[in-house]
Formats: sequence, structure tokens, C-alpha cells
Amino acid sequence: MEKVKAGWRILPGKEKGYGYFKPSDEVMEAWQRTKEIAQAVRARIILFQCPASFVASGENIDHMRKFFQSPAQDELLSAWEPRGEWSQEVIISLCQELNLIHCTNPLEMMPLYGAINYLRLHGGPGYRHRYTDEELEHLRQIIGDKERLHLVQ
Repeated sequence: MEKVKAGWRILPGKEKGYGYFKPSDEVMEAWQRTKEIAQAVRARIILFQCPASFVASGENIDHMRKFFQSPAQDELLSAWEPRGEWSQEVIISLCQELNLIHCTNPLEMMPLYGAINYLRLHGGPGYRHRYTDEELEHLRQIIGDKERLHLVQ
């Protein structure tokens, strides 16, 4: 049975070719489509949000290196949001090596690397959390240092 994810039709038997920055035709086709959409809306930054299952294995790191060091990156900036178990040292090292912006939920961790701070609030457990005034005030205090933040326009 054909799957549809993010508007993409994924043919039976092709599911394993997607994700994890694999050096596959499926990943490169998805990346090409993403770039076209980004150009159409004049986006400057593409967020690569990884699932918790994308762990800091040698294979995954190798795939990241091949993907982000390819000339296909063009002038777009890349923000990376690792969601699994990644040490701060590995995150910083990969972001430096691959010119990535580290994206985080600032209520959990501040970004570790990047000239631009890319912050995402996840909405708490189940993504339906309604932030309290206290949480929003805490967020304001965390990001209140305007010298630390760089806004993208």
C-alpha cells in the first residue's frame, strides 16, 4: 500500500530509502524538492529535525557528513535539531564541521552552536501543552540577552 507523508507519495518497497540523511536517490529527491519549496517562499534556513531514533552512531554521523558536505547545499543555511541521545561535544563538533545551526527547545537546552539561534517550542508532552505565564516569563528571561540572539529577516 502506498504511504503519503508530508504530501509525498512513498511507493511500496521504497520506505527504507528515506530518512537519516542516507545517500539514496529518495533522500536526494526529497532534498531537491525541499530546496525548490524553500526558494519559492524565499526561505533562508532549512530545519532538519531528527527523530529520537536518529542516534549518534558512526553510520548516522557518516551519512550526515556526506549529506551536508555535498555541493547540493547551495546558499541555504541548515539548522539541525537532534532529538535523540547526542552528547554536547558531538553536537558542537558536527555543527562546526558541517556549518550547522544547532536548533533546540530553549526550555530544555540553549543552542550550542551557530551565529543564529534557532529556537523551537515543542508544546510539551503530546505537543498540546498550553504555556503558563510563568513558563513564558522564564522563556523571556532565558532569551532576554539580545546580544546572544540573532534574528533572521
